[in-house]
Amino acid sequence: MIEALFSLVIIIVEAAIAACTFIIELVSGVFVAAGSTIGVFDFFLLVFVLLAELVVWLLLWIKQLLTSAIKLEKPVGVRKPMFWRPKAKPKNKEK
Repeated sequence: MIEALFSLVIIIVEAAIAACTFIIELVSGVFVAAGSTIGVFDFFLLVFVLLAELVVWLLLWIKQLLTSAIKLEKPVGVRKPMFWRPKAKPKNKEK
């Protein structure tokens, strides 16, 4: 019983950390987009990819919870997937 409660607490903490990293990646992606002057299309693509990563991560998390509940095992952490990140364009150095 204690182990199940401990596992639930760990899962909630992991979900909170993943939500924080998602928000941080979204904000940093906006600043990368603004700093490297990528287009609006790339910005919306970045937002779409981050949302898709979050959805896939949540589905993997739910699958892991259901699998561990059926097999009566302790759930293991699911890593958040990373599909794509924009690369910053090199700044032109004038001589």
